[in-house]
Amino acid sequence: MLLASMTYITPRLDAAPAVDSYPTGDIVTNVTWGPGSSPYIINSIITISPIGSLTIMPGTEVRFGDDCGMIVEGVLEAGFDNGTVRFTGENGSAPGTWSGFIVRNGGEAVFEHANISGADTVFNLTGGRVTLRNSTMSSFSSTALLNMSSVMKVVNMTYDNSTVTFVDGSSRLETFAYVSFNVIDIHSLPLGDVEVDVMDVSSNIRISYMVNSTGEVPPHLLRGFTHSSGGVNRTTGEYSVIMSDFPFTHYLNTSVTVTGDRQQREILRFSWPPEMTNVPDRYFAYEDMLGVLQCSVLDRNEVGSVSVNISSGNVTYDAVHEELVFAYRNESKSHETVFINLTDGYDARSYAVNVTVVFRDDPPVFFIPRSIINVKENVPYVLGATIQDEDTPIEELVFTTDDPDNVSYDPKNSTFIFLYPDGTPSEFTVNLTISDGTTSVTRKVDVFFRAVNYPPYFRGPFPEIEIPEDTFIVLDMAPYMADPDIGDELELEMESGSYEIFSVSLLGTKLNISSLTDRNGYGRVLLTIRDRENLTDSEYLNVTITPVNDPPTLSYPDCNVSEGGAATFEVIYRDIDGDIPLSMDLIMDGVSHNMSPFADDVLDPVNGIHYRITLELPSGTHNYSFHCSDGEFEELLGPFELNITETIETSYVEGFGGLVNVTVFFSGELSLVLVEDTVEEDLSGEDEVQICSFRLEGDPADILVMIIKVWPMSLDPTVDGRFSRVMILDSNGSTELMEKDYNSVSGALSFEINGTAVGSDLVVLALRDPELDSDNDGVPDVSDEFPLDPHEWRDLDGDGVGDNSDEDDDGDGFPDSLELEAGTDPNSTSSRPKDTDGDGILDYLDEDDDQDGMPDEWELRYSLNPLDPSDASEDPDGDGFTNLRRTGP
Repeated sequence: MLLASMTYITPRLDAAPAVDSYPTGDIVTNVTWGPGSSPYIINSIITISPIGSLTIMPGTEVRFGDDCGMIVEGVLEAGFDNGTVRFTGENGSAPGTWSGFIVRNGGEAVFEHANISGADTVFNLTGGRVTLRNSTMSSFSSTALLNMSSVMKVVNMTYDNSTVTFVDGSSRLETFAYVSFNVIDIHSLPLGDVEVDVMDVSSNIRISYMVNSTGEVPPHLLRGFTHSSGGVNRTTGEYSVIMSDFPFTHYLNTSVTVTGDRQQREILRFSWPPEMTNVPDRYFAYEDMLGVLQCSVLDRNEVGSVSVNISSGNVTYDAVHEELVFAYRNESKSHETVFINLTDGYDARSYAVNVTVVFRDDPPVFFIPRSIINVKENVPYVLGATIQDEDTPIEELVFTTDDPDNVSYDPKNSTFIFLYPDGTPSEFTVNLTISDGTTSVTRKVDVFFRAVNYPPYFRGPFPEIEIPEDTFIVLDMAPYMADPDIGDELELEMESGSYEIFSVSLLGTKLNISSLTDRNGYGRVLLTIRDRENLTDSEYLNVTITPVNDPPTLSYPDCNVSEGGAATFEVIYRDIDGDIPLSMDLIMDGVSHNMSPFADDVLDPVNGIHYRITLELPSGTHNYSFHCSDGEFEELLGPFELNITETIETSYVEGFGGLVNVTVFFSGELSLVLVEDTVEEDLSGEDEVQICSFRLEGDPADILVMIIKVWPMSLDPTVDGRFSRVMILDSNGSTELMEKDYNSVSGALSFEINGTAVGSDLVVLALRDPELDSDNDGVPDVSDEFPLDPHEWRDLDGDGVGDNSDEDDDGDGFPDSLELEAGTDPNSTSSRPKDTDGDGILDYLDEDDDQDGMPDEWELRYSLNPLDPSDASEDPDGDGFTNLRRTGP
């Protein structure tokens, strides 16, 4: 007990002997002062010796003179429960009127119901002990001065401990107070039958009390604060209070601090915690299945409401149905302890439930953000997906699809890759399935496929074509033509770059290459493959025409006989292979005579070598012919007949700047008359031009032969379109006598006319050939703006660049390739690619031409106008969903 540590001095019960009311000197025996001699006047310092004691009875008053007091080295006991002992100054009770009590050297003073006033320092303790119970101190300078392990105890009284001075650290001041307890419930009503256990926190001493039926515990003396040097608390009067009720074995903890005030009263509020019935210690929950326990909440304090808080998000309390609901949706936890906390605002209770979760095999979670996709040919479309499985690692899930050739799965990134080739249907459905081996989930994706037209191409390499001259070859190009687009219609075009060596024609995919007569060498053909959208690929086919030894030719035989009978014979030798003749002879009457070339002639067998020989012939008729050999072939021209007895003369006429030469072999009287020599300055736009007209006058029988030679008007088609044909007409210009062209000969055209033409005007015409194709590009010169360029023939926009080289044929600012891709006419300035919504993206590239939020493919699919932005907000069926909301992505 706390009180056991306090010192009690038992008073003597016999009557106090009579004493002097003015005591002096030391007290060395047991002395008692009583009210009969009161008041006691002390005008000195009285000392109670270590062997003496002084007992002052209730009702006694002791007065001290100025600076007087009492030294206690023995025992001083003043007052009891039945009266008051008063200590004051003789001359009043002002502070400092008397010196106070000095307790030292083991002395001890006990005051009960004492009234002390007017002292300077009430207690000066030096190794002494003082106990004050139910007493008062007033009008003093300071309460006490403690030194040398002195102890001062104050019981059930109020004082100012700040006036106590500690000289050393071992002295202390202890306070005690009577504390009573009242126990009430939450409604502030007295509560009985409660045990109150009070424990001194500093000493762990426990005291138990029973509350009476009115909820009261009588006052009990409890330790308050203990002060030490400097007034610092050594201990506090802190007590732990535990209240318990036996019916429910409920404990409620609180604490009380003893302040030292008289009759301290503590109100203790006792409450019962709320309860929940049927709460198990252990529970088995099943994943994805609701578990329900019937559990009622009991409001013990009758507050009206109890709050239920549960530590796990997997467990809830249904207050309406009074049920605990266990709902474990995933496999994140196999075990957990769930705390169920109840509180009514006054008290609380917690329950712990150990939950074991029984897992099941869950199907995979498979979600794709869109079920409709637009896929472009040969362009991967990546569709992200959300794939989860509580039971199976993602990398172990199995992906299957009904289109495995074109759909793949990337488990690392949870994406599906759609890649479709040419020939894919425009609209179809693909099923995507994710399986964990036991269960599976399938999602459908509607695929809208947009084909891409890829350019055709040639499979190479082409064969190296080699044919002998004067032959041809037919080559089927179909095996070399290819297009990535299935079913695309292809067109083959050709353009010869070597029209001077061989000719080329095309029928379908079959290419006919024919060498020109007596032409050989290396050349090539440009082949172009074109698809339905005018996408092209071009490659060259190399052609070699190997030379063949052609027989030589003899032409333009001529004979001039002088009056003396000397005959000069001329002939032109040609060999397309360039072979110089091994022999060139005139065979006169069966005898060979070697002919010689003109002295100033260049020996050019290709263009012709002029050979001549002059023989003195006797009169009469002679037969002659010309013979040559190149070592492999021989050529014979003739025979001709010559009558030396007749007079032979020649006559010449030249027309149109020397382009026409007429030679007439005749006998008798003939004359050659030039009727008209036509000179044209501007031949543009003319299809025919009269070069000249002439007439023979005389006897037709006198004509041996008339040879008309006409040289080409021009070799440059850009000058006059190349007049490539010559026609000889009769006098009225209606009957065609003879017609030749320059395409098959080199040099002049030669016409031989007999004597039937005597007396008629002969007209020489130069004609422009409408079929002439100088560059062999398939376009006649009359329509070819580039007649010598086999790669060009037209300049649509007139910029001087042929359309084949011009990237913008119609000059509308859009390249031909872009117009072909956009589906507009690259040859028409009025046909241009459109940008309907003006966003800088041409319609054929813009997936939403009218910028109404709906892709063009969607609008076409739902019969909407992809060029009308107003149809996005329409609701044609009146169901509250606009076209944009219904069909948008």
